[in-house]
Amino acid sequence: MNIDCILGYIYLDSLCRSSLTWEQIDSLSNQLKNADTLRTFMRFEYKMREYDADLYNEYQAAAGKIVNGHKSPGAISDIINKKMKLILGDNNKLAYLTHADLILHVRVKSIYADVDTMASIPIEPLPLLCVQAMIIDTIKGLHIRNGGYEDCGKCISFNFSPYWKKANFNHVVDKDLDSNGMPQPCDICYGNNSLQVSKDYIVFLRDKFLDYNGVNSFYTYWPFGGYSSEGGIFQIDESNNVLIPSDYFGYGVSVPLSNFESLLRNDINTIAAH
Repeated sequence: MNIDCILGYIYLDSLCRSSLTWEQIDSLSNQLKNADTLRTFMRFEYKMREYDADLYNEYQAAAGKIVNGHKSPGAISDIINKKMKLILGDNNKLAYLTHADLILHVRVKSIYADVDTMASIPIEPLPLLCVQAMIIDTIKGLHIRNGGYEDCGKCISFNFSPYWKKANFNHVVDKDLDSNGMPQPCDICYGNNSLQVSKDYIVFLRDKFLDYNGVNSFYTYWPFGGYSSEGGIFQIDESNNVLIPSDYFGYGVSVPLSNFESLLRNDINTIAAH
């Protein structure tokens, strides 16, 4: 665990164990007035997510319930993130890089259909696409859950619903139904062709908590939408260019992979470097 990750946990835990009221903590957040004052908090969050997203998310959710008098780290992080949104804007790429749990270059090995039996919007059960991919390169992520299947090497599994809207943080699904009760076509949803077998992509993923059975916690990875119209999935074409139709990062709409990764790491350094 690197020093910024350690300091991030120490700082957040100290704040959670303090005698400050929520009103006082909220008042402290008002001292964050510009991007420079946010930078330290963004660096800590980046490093904590990068080190182990499962650990970070479990700490956010559970620490307030384990230690008596311990304020919820998740609630404090929400206060800081609201200030980040206010200062940087709704779709800032540095906020996106900070909040993403994983940034990977992957090659899709297989895609299979499944369903979420707990979901009921727009239809029940909600269709899912489950992706198994080889990790070609890791831009962000130190401890990554293995995809758990053979003949892949370093692998990852993630899933999403074709009905999720790519530019929505909560993956609100398309609710417009046809006369048969099925969802209408949705141009801003992931659809069934966001990924294709044997093709390469840059993917931004979020670590999603699913359930706790009293012994183990269960997680999955989802594409990290809500910032760009691509929803965290950027295809690499046959010429080895990363395709970014929205030019979200400001690098261009078709960028050589090596250039894309170099530019992305430069942006990351503005967050994560001392």
